[in-house]
Amino acid sequence: MAIFNRKTSTGRLQVLETVSAFTGVADQVVSTDANGYLNAFVDFTAIGSKDIIASSGVNFTAGDLVAIDGSGEVILADNGAYATRAVGFVNEALLGDGVSTIRVFTFGEISAGITATVGNTYFLGAAGSITATPPTLPGDVGSICQFLGTSLETNNLVFEYNEPYELAVQ
Repeated sequence: MAIFNRKTSTGRLQVLETVSAFTGVADQVVSTDANGYLNAFVDFTAIGSKDIIASSGVNFTAGDLVAIDGSGEVILADNGAYATRAVGFVNEALLGDGVSTIRVFTFGEISAGITATVGNTYFLGAAGSITATPPTLPGDVGSICQFLGTSLETNNLVFEYNEPYELAVQ
C-alpha cells in the first residue's frame, strides 16, 4: 500500500513506496502501530490541513470549496474572481461567526456533498460548489476557470490546488 506525502521542496503530492525499515530519509512520511512496527496507514486529518477562523455569517457545508479573504478568514470559493479561487475544501458544516475555526484541507478526497461521474472533469463553480461545466467565453468574461480534478470513483473527487486562469477578451 502506498503512502502519500506533500514534498516540501516542490509542494507537489507524491506517492511513497511502503518501506519495512526507515533510516531517516528526507521527504517521507511513516506511521507505526502500537508495537512500533511500520504500517501503511497515515492519519491525514492533520497533514495538508489547517484550522482557520471561519468568516462571520458564512454558512459552510461538508464538501464546500473555500478561499481565504483579505483578513485571513475562510470564505466560500467562487469562480467570479481570482481573489475567491479555491485553496481547499471543508469536511464539516459550520455557520461562521468570525471566532470559531474550521479545518481547511488543501488536498485530498472530497466525498461529501458531491455527485460525480467516473472520468468526468470538474471545476470551481459559484458559492463553494463543484461543477462539470467550466466557464466559457464570451458569456463569462471576468470569471476564472479553475480545474479541480477528474473523478476516479463515483461521488468523490481528489482535490489538489491548480492555479486558475481568468477569462478575458482582447
